[in-house]
Amino acid sequence: MKSSKMKLNFVLALALIISLVTAACGGSGSSSGKTESGGNTGKSKVTLNVVLVDNVYNRGLAKFSSEFEEKTGIKVKINVLGQDVAEKRMQLDFIGKTGDLDVAYMSFIMMQRWVQAGWVHPLDEFIAGAEDIDIDDFARAPIESLSIQDKLWALPSFAETGLLAYRSDIFEQKGITEAPNNWDEFKAVAEKIHSKETAAVALRAKRGQGLNMFIFPSMMWAFGGSYFKDYPTDMTPILDREENVKALEYYAELVQKYSPSGAGNYSFAEVISAYQQGNAAMTVDGTSIITQLFDQNQSKFADKTRVALVPEGPGGRSPMIAVHGLAIPADSKNKEEAFEFIKWATSADIQKRIALDDYNLDFTRNSVAQDPQILEKYNFDNGNLLKLRTESLNIARADYRPLIPEWPEIGDLIAAQVNGTVNGGPSAKDALAEANKQVSEVMKNAGY
Repeated sequence: MKSSKMKLNFVLALALIISLVTAACGGSGSSSGKTESGGNTGKSKVTLNVVLVDNVYNRGLAKFSSEFEEKTGIKVKINVLGQDVAEKRMQLDFIGKTGDLDVAYMSFIMMQRWVQAGWVHPLDEFIAGAEDIDIDDFARAPIESLSIQDKLWALPSFAETGLLAYRSDIFEQKGITEAPNNWDEFKAVAEKIHSKETAAVALRAKRGQGLNMFIFPSMMWAFGGSYFKDYPTDMTPILDREENVKALEYYAELVQKYSPSGAGNYSFAEVISAYQQGNAAMTVDGTSIITQLFDQNQSKFADKTRVALVPEGPGGRSPMIAVHGLAIPADSKNKEEAFEFIKWATSADIQKRIALDDYNLDFTRNSVAQDPQILEKYNFDNGNLLKLRTESLNIARADYRPLIPEWPEIGDLIAAQVNGTVNGGPSAKDALAEANKQVSEVMKNAGY
């Protein structure tokens, strides 16, 4: 009886959330693609419904959207929502096939699931007919991260990659003349600079896709590890292989021995605070976080911060990467107009203007990273931040996290086991053996 009541309460709560989100975003009664009389009569009469996740870039798009309307005659209704609400809103439209949504904000983690379900439309036909898009100006990794089945499913509007940031003053005090190039050197530096006053390093370690599963794979790949036997040909999970175990042991040691107290459940907010307040001397994190360490209004050590590429290992160098893009829902009635908006929203001009208007280093076009005004504004560490960010983005693995529909589920299973070990629970060997068992079951049920 208790279980039935809980299920009923969940269904009622979900129904309430969906009704509120639908109402807030215009619902199925929106005027998307309609004239005042109810018919489609050309671009000047079209209103696009756009759902975006709340971040600096998307707030910039909303701010400048009136210019797109003036330029094209296409009206735009932009809803910038929290991530969970935005995903519910988009999936509600997809499942209901309402055709109410014209542009959707898609992460590379969700792409495979959306494509497999037939929820989004490929962009290749539109790109082939567009002379003013300059597709080669996009960084390589973001394009590859949003491409499967030999098709491109979104244009990248946000691409975060990983870098190492460190306190040059502490390095100098300890006689360290350059940043660690590999993970062995990183650990040696951590041992040398760690103290009660200032821990050596702060890392994301909390369970989650954008938390420990943003950081741990960088070590896993560098140590020569992998998720599957031969991705994407042989999808047999090999999480318990020796290289993965060594990577997790290394990660756990950094957090337990060389990080501030409580670091086993650090999110990015705690990482930023620890570094800015002088409680940690190094971090390996995404560019959206690293950029904030140079903010002199927030960080006590902005002028002493330096950057380097993430350390490498026997398996090479594998910077973290997270890519989001703008996609066209399969049931949109205004696909051509939607592409016009996406083309405008990801253009070099708009990316540059948003980066100048606010602090946003996660643009996806190479030309923006080379623009003189951008170089002047983001001239942190004598220009190294921008230079290394571009280099990192172009060497990052598109399959940093596997591009399969099941990734959200299996990524969370791995994240739980990794977090347990980092916080002093099961050994790395036992944790990854359990993760391998659980992931194997998911893959088997999915038909691999």
